[in-house]
Amino acid sequence: MYYLGFVYLVLFIMNNDYLQFAHPDFTIDLHEFRNTEEALEHLERELYFAYKNGQEFVRIIHGIGSGVMKNRVHEALENNPLVGEFVLEESGGSTMVRL
Repeated sequence: MYYLGFVYLVLFIMNNDYLQFAHPDFTIDLHEFRNTEEALEHLERELYFAYKNGQEFVRIIHGIGSGVMKNRVHEALENNPLVGEFVLEESGGSTMVRL
């Protein structure tokens, strides 16, 4: 019984769903920026700061809106060598990142 529970837990974690339940100590709020270029510059600076300070998980709040900011943030995360993985949270207004 316990073994099956452990196997399911391992499969759950391997499926990257654990990012949905991580509790980040660091949050980057971008939804207040009107210009995506300024927001992305801020994102890069803050991700570097989080990495240098040993943060493993970071939540990025980009808002829902039309999805332009979310798409640009995800493009930036895909191209950032500090980012291990990321997942859009259920609300759709934020993304969880593992550095």
